Amino acid sequence: MAVPNLAAARRAADELVSAGVGTVLLFGSLARGDTATPGDIDLVAIYDDLGDYRRRAQCRAELQRRAQAVSGCRVDVIVTDAPEWATRTTSVRCSTEALIAKDAITLAYTDQHGDIDWDKDIGMPATPTAELQERFADLARAVSHLRAHLVPGGEEADAAARGDLSEHTAQELDRFAQACSAAHMVFESSAKITLILTTDTPPPSEHHIPELLATQPQWVNDAFDAAARDIDLIELSQWHQAEHYSGRWPRGEFDDTYLRRHVSAAISIAAFSADQCRHLELDTDLIRRFDGRLGNCQAALAGPLRIQPEPPARSQWPRRHGRGL
Repeated sequence: MAVPNLAAARRAADELVSAGVGTVLLFGSLARGDTATPGDIDLVAIYDDLGDYRRRAQCRAELQRRAQAVSGCRVDVIVTDAPEWATRTTSVRCSTEALIAKDAITLAYTDQHGDIDWDKDIGMPATPTAELQERFADLARAVSHLRAHLVPGGEEADAAARGDLSEHTAQELDRFAQACSAAHMVFESSAKITLILTTDTPPPSEHHIPELLATQPQWVNDAFDAAARDIDLIELSQWHQAEHYSGRWPRGEFDDTYLRRHVSAAISIAAFSADQCRHLELDTDLIRRFDGRLGNCQAALAGPLRIQPEPPARSQWPRRHGRGL
């Protein structure tokens, strides 16, 4: 793939308009003029009216395919329509769309527009409370994901039972990396929730916890510092970036104490963030499920996180025949 540039982005945008999109916006590093760290061409495809929002994923795949074909670059497309974009950028100030709209550049548009139902229910959250609830659901999923990697899975247990030390070690180390990455996601989701609550601004596409905390009140920073007193938040962010690349892992072997410290910190900060939301009008069933998942995580942390593999079977030496044997 070629290095993205403005000319390639314009070709991609024109192709999206020819595919039926009403307006195409450019955002991200290319829109900011940040050529030092070239990434994808980031586009927003705003249809006049998508109709059924269940078409969104199919539209996105087709638009990305066409945009990449004409531009020769990697292209990431956000698909929306005029009513949804208007609501998300004006009524939901903490939305990703509101963040994008600040610096987005219009690359292409059509003069021919179809009918638009401005009063319809949009596909994304239409209020700040609904947006926060979606972020809270992200936190609940992160806690569930962390719990799933705290205890050995079936393949790891099978390898331990049959005494396959090499496979057991590999499975255990993979789980260790996934659990550390999941602990980071709990911290990231928590920081983005408190950012919305305390500043009413949309969280950036940022994975480094200190950056997410930079504009938040001191009492929030103090709470994160207290939860993370036994861990390094910068190192924790490295697990998110390197989860699928073992050569970049901060630790190269399973460390029970290290894992327990990170999981304990993640549980603590998840509980803190949830407490900031309990007085709001969030779905009570969502909060109930979050509490159950956090309790399951605490219970798993209280038990063993490793399986002791069976000793490998002793080799059966052939009998030797002869005098005196």
